[in-house]
Amino acid sequence: MSLKRGLKGINVKEGKPTEFRIGIKTRIFNWSLDRAIRAKGWTRPQTAKACGVSMQTLFSWLRFQRYPKENKKLEVSVALGVPDEILFPEEIQGLRIESQPEPVSFGKEEAMVMNMLSPEVNPEQLAIEGSLRDTLQEMMEGLTEREKLVLKIRFGFDGEGYKTYDECASSIGVTRERIRQIEYKALKKLRLSSLVFSKLRDFWVGD
Repeated sequence: MSLKRGLKGINVKEGKPTEFRIGIKTRIFNWSLDRAIRAKGWTRPQTAKACGVSMQTLFSWLRFQRYPKENKKLEVSVALGVPDEILFPEEIQGLRIESQPEPVSFGKEEAMVMNMLSPEVNPEQLAIEGSLRDTLQEMMEGLTEREKLVLKIRFGFDGEGYKTYDECASSIGVTRERIRQIEYKALKKLRLSSLVFSKLRDFWVGD
């Protein structure tokens, strides 16, 4: 079974913003697995290492794109200290999330009515930041899943901080030179230098 795209609400408008709006992005993921990892106090790379898998495999579990085999489920359960029927119940084995729900947005007046804005908030600054986030999101859509993964880990978009080539290689399970090649190709597609791209980290709202 698959989850169809789209949330009920006001869809985010395409193109450059013509008015201030507040965006809400919903992400569907394996909450139990994520909580178990957080309870351990582990980073994603530490979790992947403890479970004996690559970062790409771990992310596919979190996103309901793949599921571990029976022996691996038991191994993960032991590593995290949570029963496998809680982490990967049989009832969800057929669930596949093909794409995440579309973001929704609210105008300034709607946000005010819902008390989403305070007098201290600068709407113009929020609009600029929102535009940068949308632009970055659109740019990343042109990359392959592996290219996205390398950039997220390398530049700290996964919330774990900037990583060296060697650290990235260890997390993903490829060579240091392969990481460098993937990074170079991805940044070339984006037409950005590594320095400029690293400055955009605060505007990333993806997985």
